[in-house]
Amino acid sequence: ALGDPKPPLHAALVRVGLNGAIGWAVVLPLRDAFGYDVRWAAFGLTASASGAAWIEYWLLRRWLAARIGPLPIPVKLGLIALAAAALAGALGYGSAQLATELGARSWLAALVAIPVFGAVYLGAMAAAKTPEASGFVRRILRRR
Repeated sequence: ALGDPKPPLHAALVRVGLNGAIGWAVVLPLRDAFGYDVRWAAFGLTASASGAAWIEYWLLRRWLAARIGPLPIPVKLGLIALAAAALAGALGYGSAQLATELGARSWLAALVAIPVFGAVYLGAMAAAKTPEASGFVRRILRRR
């Protein structure tokens, strides 16, 4: 917070407020008005959380730039993270589908997909030699 916790707090409050308002609208009045399936409402909740997070990121980035100067966006790192997320998402989804086909309930399939996603994403980011992921993997392996 660089000694001033108010801007991060305000950005977080904007995020929570936007996420709540958009999420409510997508799940209740918009779904009633357009009649889409509840699964699309769940997608809308995810999209509203993502959109609100991007707005919080923009607010925090703008505040930091005013305090410490321009902040370069690491495009290569962003593309690597996007590729790792796509791979992890595909494998997480596949593991959930396999668990469902083997007779697992949906909540149990989710409990399978979440660690698969996390392990694949962390592994891909560590393989790409991102310092945070590599350090985290080293710390995990050191404890064993």
